[in-house]
Amino acid sequence: MTASYSFTPRAIVTASANPDEIGKQATAVPRHRLSIWGDYRFASGVKVGLGMRYTGTTRGENETASAKIPAVTIFDAMLGYDIDRWSLALNLRNLAGKTYIANCGFGNCYYGPARSVVATATYRW
Repeated sequence: MTASYSFTPRAIVTASANPDEIGKQATAVPRHRLSIWGDYRFASGVKVGLGMRYTGTTRGENETASAKIPAVTIFDAMLGYDIDRWSLALNLRNLAGKTYIANCGFGNCYYGPARSVVATATYRW
């Protein structure tokens, strides 16, 4: 089991060559961020994992979003198998295929990554 939490206090720009930036949050970093990951290996060589990532609200780059970018919780999973020196794994990110806005800046908003599936095969020498 692995878990992490970060709290980022507001970082207000006090001096800048661009007067529009003064008094605003420097970057689109949320105040709260949390992630948890757990995995288990069975004696048979099968391994499973499940994780969660939470990102709190922001106002986008230099607070240029017209409204708060909502907080989001994303789930990830892993299914794998170890045999001899080989490790095979299937990793799924954004398990539910959630559509969400990851960031906004300077008139544009960007969606977070869609569901993805990545298969890996690793050989240990």
